[in-house]
Amino acid sequence: MPPTMPEPVDVYLLAGQSNMTGHGQPHELPEPLRVPHASALMHFVPLNEPGHDRLDRPHVRRWAPLEPGCGDAPGGFGLELSLGHTLAARSPRRVALIKADRGGTGLFNHWQPDRPDDPSTLTRLTLTAAAEALEQLYEDGYDPRFAGFFWFQGERDTRPDNPAPDRYTALLGALIEQVVDELNDGQPFPKLYFRIQVPSPPPPAPHAESIRQQLVAHAQADPLAAWIDTDD
Repeated sequence: MPPTMPEPVDVYLLAGQSNMTGHGQPHELPEPLRVPHASALMHFVPLNEPGHDRLDRPHVRRWAPLEPGCGDAPGGFGLELSLGHTLAARSPRRVALIKADRGGTGLFNHWQPDRPDDPSTLTRLTLTAAAEALEQLYEDGYDPRFAGFFWFQGERDTRPDNPAPDRYTALLGALIEQVVDELNDGQPFPKLYFRIQVPSPPPPAPHAESIRQQLVAHAQADPLAAWIDTDD
């Protein structure tokens, strides 16, 4: 009897701060989104400090069917829920989402992709967790293919304590380069960026327009990237 071939699966990495975390509540969901999805998987990587309740949830750092529970509140959700359902409906293969997030974090002072050898940065923690998640898929009999990246972050970088807001594009580029090199064997992949809204004070956000413009310019300069306007 011939050996069983590994099942192909498209893997997407979702990363960012509180907007990526999501603040949806279970009662807001239609019935089809409340139940585990039959062909979409989720690997939840909350990057919160030790002791945070999100670290103790059932989905943490293991593959499971996509369902609510990866948002800010217990049972809550973010964009991963509707995204996963949409991707699964359009794909002939199983889809798998890796979500790594932490609210209130800046690219310049928490993600810090310009410090690739520092194991404490959120970039390094995300890449390590994503590599482990891919390895788990191999061990479970799947053939993972890195299919895309979603980035929803930037509000923290608009604050007055950001010493070099004009470096946002360079830092985002450094993060993408590391994802390419470490998760996709140096091969480019599609990316989708969410342009943040102008934060409402307090606190003040003097660099908001700069960050918004840089993110759009970064997306427009990449033929494999697009951006979404989140303004109401």
